[in-house]
Amino acid sequence: MNRILHSPASLMICALAGAMGFGAGWWIERGGAAAREPVSSERRISKTLTPNKSASGGQPSVSAHRLDLKSLASRLAISPPVERWLLLVAAVEKAGLDDMPELLKMCSGDKAALQMIASHWADRDPAHMWRVLSAESQKGLGFETLGSLPMTLHDITGILFKSWVAQDLTAARAALNSPSEMRYLDATRSNLFSIFAKADPEASLGLIEEWNIRHIIPLWQGLDKWAEKDPRHAAEVAARSGVEIASTEALKVIGRTWAKTDPAAALAYATSLSAAQRSSFVVGAMKEWAAKDPAAAAAWAASQTDTVLRAQLAKPLVEAWAKTAPDSALAWCQENLRGEARSKAIAGVVEGISQKDPAAASRLIAELDPGGARNTAAGALALKWYHQSGSQAVLQWLTALPDADLRRAGMEQIQWVWQMNEPARVAEFLTGPHASLAGTQLLQTSAAEQARRDPEAAMQWTAKLSPATMPAAREQVLQVWMHSRPEAAAAWLQQQPPDARTELLTNTAHSLAWGSPETASTFFSSLNAADRVTIRESLTQNSGLDAAKKTELLKALSR
Repeated sequence: MNRILHSPASLMICALAGAMGFGAGWWIERGGAAAREPVSSERRISKTLTPNKSASGGQPSVSAHRLDLKSLASRLAISPPVERWLLLVAAVEKAGLDDMPELLKMCSGDKAALQMIASHWADRDPAHMWRVLSAESQKGLGFETLGSLPMTLHDITGILFKSWVAQDLTAARAALNSPSEMRYLDATRSNLFSIFAKADPEASLGLIEEWNIRHIIPLWQGLDKWAEKDPRHAAEVAARSGVEIASTEALKVIGRTWAKTDPAAALAYATSLSAAQRSSFVVGAMKEWAAKDPAAAAAWAASQTDTVLRAQLAKPLVEAWAKTAPDSALAWCQENLRGEARSKAIAGVVEGISQKDPAAASRLIAELDPGGARNTAAGALALKWYHQSGSQAVLQWLTALPDADLRRAGMEQIQWVWQMNEPARVAEFLTGPHASLAGTQLLQTSAAEQARRDPEAAMQWTAKLSPATMPAAREQVLQVWMHSRPEAAAAWLQQQPPDARTELLTNTAHSLAWGSPETASTFFSSLNAADRVTIRESLTQNSGLDAAKKTELLKALSR
C-alpha cells in the first residue's frame, strides 16, 4: 500500500480528497450556501453522523461508525448538487461498512456517486464487500442489478477486484477460488479475468481451466512484457493451459513476442504444439516475421514439408507481405499451395491489399480465375471493407459485380456483423431493388429482430417484401410474436384469408415447443375452432418434435 500512496496519481487523488473534505467541512459549518437561512445544529451533518463507541469505551473505530441514514437521505433530497456531493463524500468517509449497501441504494441512478461509494468500500474492506455482493446475488434479480443493489454485476465486481488485486493479489484470487455464495461465479470470474491476467500473466494462464474461462478473449495486457524475459518458458506455460480461446490468444501474443527476437526458433517450437494451438501461435509469429523480412519468412515457410503447417503459415505470411509486395505474395501462393490452402492464402493477400486500397483489392479479385479462391477472396474483401468503411461502400461494390457467386460470397461474409450493427439498414435493404443479394438466413434474422421490437410493425414490413420472400419472413415474425404476445398474434391471424392462415399455422406450429405450455395454451385458446384443428393436426404429424414435448403441448392445447 505504501508503494501505491507514493505514486503521483495517488498523491493527486489524496490532495483532491483533502480539498473536498475541507470544502465539505466548511460548507457544513456554514450551513450551506450563504443565501440560505442558517441551519440549526440539529440539522447539521455532525448530527447526521452518529458514531458508536468501541467495546473498550474509547474512540470509535472507522468501521464502528454508523450513519443516521434517514436524516442523511432527507438532507440529500433537498440539497443542491454541489452541497449534495459534499455531504455524500463526508458521509462515506465516516460510514460503517454495513452502511455501504444502503448508501448505494440511496444514490441509485447517480453513476458518479455509485462509483465513488463502491470504490471507497472496496478500498476499505474488499473481503467484506465480496461477502455482501455474494449474498446479494442469491436474491436472484439477475445481472442488470445485483440483488437489491443499484449496480450491475459487471460494474461493481470490476470496481471491487481492481482495488483488491492492487491491495492483495493473493487474497483476491483466493476469494474467487474459495467456496462462495456468489450465484454467478463463473460469469464473475470471466468478467474479471483480464484484471488478474494483467497483474500476473503466468499465474492467470493456470486459471483458464480452473475458472472455466470460455468464449472470451482477455486483454492480456502485460503478457508480452512477461514473455520477453523467457519466450520459450512463456509458450510452454500457455500450451499447458489448454485450447480455450483465452489460451490460444495468449499463444498468439507469445508467438509474436518471440518472433521479434528469433522468429525461426519460435516457428520451430510451434511444430511441437497441437494443431489448434499451433495455428494461433504461428499467426502471431509469422505476421511479425513477414512484416520485417518477408523474403526470409517466405523461404522458411516454403521449406516446410508438412503441408498442414505450410498452410497455417501461408495466410499470415502473405497478408503481411501483400502490404508491400502483393504481386510477390500472390506468386508465392500460386507456386507453393494447392486447393483450400491456396484459396485461403489468396484471401489473405486480398485482405493485406485492402487495408490500404480496397479498390485495388477488388481489381485483383476480378483478375483471378473463377472458382473457390476467387469467391473466398471476395468474401474476405467484403468483410474487411465493411469494417473499414461501413455497409454502403461494400454494397455498392457487391451490387456492381457481374458474377452472382461473388455477390453471394461477399454478402454471406458481412451479413451477421451487418445485422448486429445496423438492423434498420438491413431491414430497408431487404425491401429494396437488390434484396435478392441476401440469403434466407439474413431475411429470417432481420424478421425475428424486428418482431422482438414491434411485431405489428414487423408484419407491416413483410408486406413490402417480394412475393418470393414474404412468406418466410411472415412465418418468422409470427413465431416470435406467438411467444411474446400470444393473444395479439392470434388476433392478427384471425384477420388473414383462410388459405394464408392455414399455411402460416401449419408452418409455425412447431415453434410452440420453444416456449412454455401456458403460452401455447393461451395462443391456442385465442384461435377459432377451425384453426385449432389445423394446429393440432400439424403438431400431431410433426415427426421432428420430441415425443415428450409433443405430448406436453397437445395436453396444453386441450385445456
